[in-house]
Amino acid sequence: MLMALQLEDEWVAGQFPESTRNLFSRTNRLAQFVSESDPGAVPPEAGLQSKRLIVDTLAAAFAGSRHKTSRIHCAVVELLGGNPHASVIGEARKVAMPQAGQVNARMANALDLDDCYMNVAHFAPQAVFGALSAGECMRISGRRLISAVALGYDVAARICLSFMFWRVRRGLISTRGSRQVYGANAFAAMAASAHALGLNRAQTENAFGNCGHFAPCLTRSIMPVAPSDEMNKYCDAGWSTHVGIMASLLAREGYLSTHYSLDGRDGYASVMGIDYPDHARLTCGLGEKWHILDAALKTHPCCKYVITPLQLFSDLLRQHRLRPADIRRVDVHVRPSHAVGFAVQTLPERFRMPFTHNIPFNFAQAALGRVPGAEWHDASALRDPGVKAFMKKVFVHPLGEALTVGVEDIYRYGFPREIPARVEIAARQGRFTGEACRAKGDPWWKETRLSDKELFDKLHRGCADTLPRGEAKRLFDMIMELENIQDVTAIGDRIRGRRMRS
Repeated sequence: MLMALQLEDEWVAGQFPESTRNLFSRTNRLAQFVSESDPGAVPPEAGLQSKRLIVDTLAAAFAGSRHKTSRIHCAVVELLGGNPHASVIGEARKVAMPQAGQVNARMANALDLDDCYMNVAHFAPQAVFGALSAGECMRISGRRLISAVALGYDVAARICLSFMFWRVRRGLISTRGSRQVYGANAFAAMAASAHALGLNRAQTENAFGNCGHFAPCLTRSIMPVAPSDEMNKYCDAGWSTHVGIMASLLAREGYLSTHYSLDGRDGYASVMGIDYPDHARLTCGLGEKWHILDAALKTHPCCKYVITPLQLFSDLLRQHRLRPADIRRVDVHVRPSHAVGFAVQTLPERFRMPFTHNIPFNFAQAALGRVPGAEWHDASALRDPGVKAFMKKVFVHPLGEALTVGVEDIYRYGFPREIPARVEIAARQGRFTGEACRAKGDPWWKETRLSDKELFDKLHRGCADTLPRGEAKRLFDMIMELENIQDVTAIGDRIRGRRMRS
């Protein structure tokens, strides 16, 4: 009887962490980590990756700034007005902090040219612009910006890992619904902005509670699977950033909230429908393992599961000097779930979304020699006879072995690092095949990491129509030497720039 009562007490304490019988809170530990981490405590390797991620995210935002969804967000911000706290990419004047973060993050994710964590999620737009928007307002140092980005990314990654998105069942890889994973994005902006604003521990605890209360429960866009006129992607990076910054600002002004937003039966994971979350992952290796080191960068504005086969295809074109007219058929083998969702060969001309999850369209752009930048997903491409014709040559099939590659990684890291794909081209010159499991931009292998030159080239392509000639190099150098900057408003002054053409 005594043992039964003890077990009941332990269950109650675990489900209701607010009770006095359980004062332990992983949310509290994360809040302490964010608020009390000294900017100089970020290890050099993680600090370097923070700077590279800032460059990469700015490159994605510059490229995405011309997309229609970005222009709509800018129009709304212009309508709202507000105090001039922070800069917006390519716009002349500053706007209020949450709106600046919202528009910039939306731009960064508009073309899917931003980072990818765990081969599923995007945290850089929220972490970078949550930190930079708050940092501009507070005139923080470059060193503090570095730590804010690293901390924001780390918090979101830990929440994402605790959701156990990747699982192994009967020796095969499976996944749970991804909308819960994207809900963690708001916490990246919250933690990054809280650190940039200099919130103390109690304020940061309240910021965590606010973020858990305000963070969006997402509806899933059908955009990757079927043609649609909607502009919603799988997650709105802009709104997540707005929510995260607002959570920090309210906490700074004294808005009180739960200090257990990630814990127990009513914690964020459970509210988002996660059965059996692994709460231990929230704080495992805290301060020792920096998850920003697992941020993968992208070479093309596409879903990560399009990039591996797309790189294979591009390599085969270059190696064998193939032209679109030479190619009779292309067979692409990818994960079974993506073979179903990414294979549409005909898209209606009215379709205005970025075509980031469509393999035939992206292969057509590569075959026609298009530069992977701001124009890659221009809606006018759907009226191009060459694009239409080539898309009908591309056939997508399920790759069974993709369900077993990475099983050991899931046990060790929480996600598979490799994404297997195979591409077969039937051309007049013969048949050509390529296979790969690793994508250019992955951080785990020397041969796949983007060099500084490749990273700069991505930035230069992104801002070519927004900044005057030579400004891209000055912006790149400034970020790579952030430790020497005393006031990050200097970055804001450069990213506003002036648009070179409409």
